[in-house]
Amino acid sequence: MDQDGWLDPSVFLLFNRIKNLNASLADIILACKSSDELEVSSPGAASFGDDAGQTRVRRSPDLPDFRNDDDREVARSFILRRIPQDSTVDSLLELFKPLGHVSYARIYRSTNFPDGPRALVCFPDQESADAAFLKFTSRRPPALEGILMKKRGQNQGGFNPSSPDFSVRPNMLICHFTELSPDLDWKRLYKTLTTVFTERIGDGTMRYLMYVPKADECHVTCNDNGATRALLAELTETGLVIEDSTAKVRILEDEEEVKNYWKMAAEHRASRNATRTRDSTSSSFEPIDRRPPGVIVKIDGLHEEMTWRDLKQDLSRLGKLVYLNHERGSNSCYVRFSTAEESSRVVDALSGPDAETICGTVVQSSVVAGEEETEYWNRAEELQRDRRNSRDSPPYES
Repeated sequence: MDQDGWLDPSVFLLFNRIKNLNASLADIILACKSSDELEVSSPGAASFGDDAGQTRVRRSPDLPDFRNDDDREVARSFILRRIPQDSTVDSLLELFKPLGHVSYARIYRSTNFPDGPRALVCFPDQESADAAFLKFTSRRPPALEGILMKKRGQNQGGFNPSSPDFSVRPNMLICHFTELSPDLDWKRLYKTLTTVFTERIGDGTMRYLMYVPKADECHVTCNDNGATRALLAELTETGLVIEDSTAKVRILEDEEEVKNYWKMAAEHRASRNATRTRDSTSSSFEPIDRRPPGVIVKIDGLHEEMTWRDLKQDLSRLGKLVYLNHERGSNSCYVRFSTAEESSRVVDALSGPDAETICGTVVQSSVVAGEEETEYWNRAEELQRDRRNSRDSPPYES
């Protein structure tokens, strides 16, 4: 092809479909001349190098402007979960009639979906999709009970805290909990709040928890409906007991407070993602001088056919495993337990006349110490780095 877009028509003879037609070069040129989309040169019109004077072909009109409608496609599309097993496209369209006109629907069935089939539903435009979502969350038709519906492209929480557009978070309540115990960690707080919302209202009510460790406050985003408001009104009066403190609860109603919260939530999520990125590239092992001594047990005399899973299952009877390092075909392995006392107890259980067996085999065991212990930690750290960089690494962490 030259700089003006002219192309040698003999290139078309290389296409498999043209080969199957047994078309000649003259047939191709004749077909190109009959096309409104192509322009055929007269001899001598296209000239570059030794090919001057040959007939050439190029696209006649300019390429149309490409308009990327992906954002609007996503904005008017929803992913549905927990739909009935016997659902059909027609039954879906019938279910969603109260929400508005559905322009496209498709059902996906896979054994990888633990909650049953899923569906993609598209509305004609973004405005009708927003209106349908508002009806779904505020006054859901009885036929749609149990079905989960979220905007396509949104995260699992159902909203995007970093989005500047407030309209993507309709029907969300923001609860402010204060006077928390400073010793409370995120996992215990999340478990307590999730239990309260799930037992009183149902699964999926609580969407997002924003909590900074050591702080005496947190924010919770949840669905805005009658049941949630009733629960929060009760908690506002009585408070919520979280471990050794009683937290005060209030709903953020002021528009300025709500906007400040979403801005703060975006910064919080960005900070958490940055922390996860740093953690994924660093080692999770403590420095050598802070690693607990005497927790690693070396076991010799294993049968060569023993697998990692067999060993893990049998060793779990003796104590709580933290790490198990064993390569198939090897007659030895290293096991890390939670405490030195537990390691000693396992070694005692595998020794003596009444010794326990591993997969039916009598073995020799000892607590690793000194240079061998340091070597183990270095090798374990290297293995963990390799596991992060390869999906095909053998199981290592229990």
